[in-house]
Amino acid sequence: MMEENLISKTYDSGFVANIILKPGFASKFMGIVVDFGGSDPQEISGGAHFLEHKLFAKKYGDIALKFERLGADSNAYTGFNETMYYAEFANHWPQILPLLFELVGEPYFTVDNIDQERKIICQELATAKDDPEWYLIHNLMSNMFPQTMFTHDIVGSEEDLAKIDISFLNKIYKKYYCSNNMRFVACGDFSPSQVQKIFTLVNKMQKQYINCAPKPKIAVQTIDSMATDEQITNNKSKNIHVGVAIKLPDLNKFTSNALLATDVLEMLIDAHFNSNNIWLSNMQLQNIINDQPDVDIYNTREGSFVIITAISRYPQKLVSAIKHELFRGHMSAELIELNKKEFLANYLRLTDDLNSYAQQMAGTLLHGRSLAQIIEEVVQMNNSDMVSLYQDILAKSSIYSCIMSNR
Repeated sequence: MMEENLISKTYDSGFVANIILKPGFASKFMGIVVDFGGSDPQEISGGAHFLEHKLFAKKYGDIALKFERLGADSNAYTGFNETMYYAEFANHWPQILPLLFELVGEPYFTVDNIDQERKIICQELATAKDDPEWYLIHNLMSNMFPQTMFTHDIVGSEEDLAKIDISFLNKIYKKYYCSNNMRFVACGDFSPSQVQKIFTLVNKMQKQYINCAPKPKIAVQTIDSMATDEQITNNKSKNIHVGVAIKLPDLNKFTSNALLATDVLEMLIDAHFNSNNIWLSNMQLQNIINDQPDVDIYNTREGSFVIITAISRYPQKLVSAIKHELFRGHMSAELIELNKKEFLANYLRLTDDLNSYAQQMAGTLLHGRSLAQIIEEVVQMNNSDMVSLYQDILAKSSIYSCIMSNR
């Protein structure tokens, strides 16, 4: 049985600390994750991401320089439903831990530093739009989730970025950056005495920096949408890009564990299109596709969905072939077992990448689960039950497609 060596503590304020022990690792990881991200409802798109950037600004300058002086690499990212601040390092954890709490716990917003950041993020958005696939994904997301934050990039739109000010940033900071909506995660080789010292120091820091408040309610509006097949033009693209999106039904109606359903779907959808299956070689022989399609699956508050992207000289044929393969009923037991082994191998490789592993664990722990629990359940699941779950979910799903070319 797979298990993480996980030690957790919940403080009186509701703030949670998790320590994942990884004996023998020289590097260490510490981070703070907030249960609020770019696709969560907010008055102005891009607010969560803008706030993530601005929390590094302090009255004395950029707090990242303090991490650097301790030999630590600090960073942050904004996901659909979470924001993560973290540092990776080898030594000096007693100095780095308080810096993390200062990072998230002492906002410093001025008109000048907001204007400066606005220019940086507008350039970030412009750079993202240089990738033709941005338009493909944007089209699919907007069609699946109209009238939601998914119709915007996580960084926001140019129009909304112009509206962000001190008042707005303070408003979302006060609402979401509170004790019951955040947690601390550490990962590395810590001794028993260090574990106790970490818990003690976290308690001191969360009392000093984190507002004690109930978990905020995030009211997600579910919008029904019709499946679409569209073609768009982008002069930046030299290739014909193809995207197929699957808007999944409420996974909790099919299983008690939506994360388990997500992993089963990811494994079986990938099995349809990876090199283990004859589908890919057939498509390559017909010159319909050159490389294996990219498959990404997301489980968000707004809904779960899959996006499959590829490049093809014959886009209509590829869209039809992908849709047909998705709903093809038969999948051999040998193919399922092979992909189970690859699924497990990918997890084991992940556990050797301390930074990526700790970040994924932090996101999973927000849902009250650990990675090992979910992987164990997937690997132990009966093949026929797995296929039945896949077929039942896809039967209630909506399929969207988009073809993008330069003409």
